[in-house]
Amino acid sequence: MFSFLKIIINKIIDFLYLPFKKLIPFEIFRYGCVGGGNMILDTLLYYIFYHYVFDEQIFDLGFIAFTPLIASYVFVFPITFITGFLLNKYIAFPNSYLKNKSQFFRYILTVTGSIILHYFILKFFGQVLEFWPLISKILTVCIVTVYSFCVQKFFSFKTKK
Repeated sequence: MFSFLKIIINKIIDFLYLPFKKLIPFEIFRYGCVGGGNMILDTLLYYIFYHYVFDEQIFDLGFIAFTPLIASYVFVFPITFITGFLLNKYIAFPNSYLKNKSQFFRYILTVTGSIILHYFILKFFGQVLEFWPLISKILTVCIVTVYSFCVQKFFSFKTKK
């Protein structure tokens, strides 16, 4: 089943790449597709968790309570973290020589770095430079995406010794 899914995803990406062939390298396009696909999955799951799983209500564990906003994030993040890892490992960077454990540990580090970087850059643009919130978010996503691609390619899923 997993091999079949991998083949289907690769065929879809190959097909979608045709109009962009002269504009962007294939590896970057693949990375964008798996990242974009995982972002869509994250958004859909978040919507489902927020509206249907938590029914827009406080999620109370007895010792701590979460707003549905945060509860949805907390429960969806592990799912899309795993799908992000698998998509990067098998679709975006399939030729890495690193062992699975090493790739996974490095992926944890890079995702953590991305979250921290996202926070501080967003604060910098929004609060220090006082850019509009949407402009701050767009610039932050662009910078973090470039950072993420580079560390995934050259650290988490390294292909050359």
